[in-house]
Amino acid sequence: MRNTILYIGGFNLPDRNASAIRVMENAHLLKKLGYEVVLMGKLKAQKGSAVYDGFECFDIMQPFTERTYKPYTQSIGSVKDVAAHIGMEKIKAIVAYNYPAFSLEKINRFARKSGIAPVADCTEWYGWEGWRIDRNIKRMIDTAYRMYFSAKNAKNVICAGSYLQKHFASCHTVIWPFCVNTELQRWQLLDKDITINHPRRFVYSGSPGIGMSKDRINLLVEAFYRMKKEGRLFEYLIMGITKEQYLSVFGNHRKMIDFLDDQVKFLGRIPHNEALKTLKSADYSLFIRPDNRVSHAGFPTKVMEAFTLGVPTVTNATSDIADYVNDGVNGFIFPGTDVERIERVLQKAIACEDDLLYRMKESCRTKNPFSTAYFIEPVGRFFENLK
Repeated sequence: MRNTILYIGGFNLPDRNASAIRVMENAHLLKKLGYEVVLMGKLKAQKGSAVYDGFECFDIMQPFTERTYKPYTQSIGSVKDVAAHIGMEKIKAIVAYNYPAFSLEKINRFARKSGIAPVADCTEWYGWEGWRIDRNIKRMIDTAYRMYFSAKNAKNVICAGSYLQKHFASCHTVIWPFCVNTELQRWQLLDKDITINHPRRFVYSGSPGIGMSKDRINLLVEAFYRMKKEGRLFEYLIMGITKEQYLSVFGNHRKMIDFLDDQVKFLGRIPHNEALKTLKSADYSLFIRPDNRVSHAGFPTKVMEAFTLGVPTVTNATSDIADYVNDGVNGFIFPGTDVERIERVLQKAIACEDDLLYRMKESCRTKNPFSTAYFIEPVGRFFENLK
């Protein structure tokens, strides 16, 4: 009986980046559906294999330490070895997460030849980022080939949102941005009490990208600067980068940062569990993304994490965010990304009465749209009908 899902990609297990967090949560949903799940990603401390959250995990670069492999971006030798180790007759599907295009094409052929369904898990449509021309050209060629050919050739595609589902209209698809098993210990490590801060505390957690191009923290710094000059009280905690890293890109903001003093704090990179604790202590999760294809094709991990921890999100409506964040009910939506409109929404969030903020936080936790319960039926149907 084919009942095993082999989930592969360059994610940093167990929780060192957003993609690993997403894949781990997806694995728990697949387990609830009755599938055995084996993961292949980049292991944290060693080559070979390990067990995380009860799932057998293999290093995608060297799953068996006594053997040598070419890079997984060029060869699928490591995948073939792990598939053979599991037993080809047991594998129902190989799910390839944002996989390098030419290796994905090899996965498609290998899977179908072996009676296994290939599945492309697509949550990114990379654009130009940073100043390295060679890196950008290589990445954009690979992305274009993956999105227009390799993923479509898989015939089965997991989409982060409706933008990608429309792109893959000719394929068998499911919208599966994130899901979360709230029964897991990492979501229970914090008490259930709802925190209301005075002054209001905003939190950012993530990687803003090369040149701060993915998350526009600079626009928020400018808006907060204007509000402090008006005498408004607030606190903005930025996890993921240091003040020096921020100023290396936005050196002209040094006077703003100095003026904001301890009302805007850069905490640098911290462990995921610590980041969750800090987020849980906040009144709002706050970020802005540019209105482009990259943002619309993906979906932010931070939205799922905020909902799960009972923290309203304040952001702009890229991707399918507006389908989940209801303005004034469980968060606030920026109607535009000019500093004036950003400031008006932030003022509204700061002025929000305690009882309304309490209800918003309660709504996030008790009506979490990323709970596995909402994905059991569509994801189950998707895997039952793989091409």
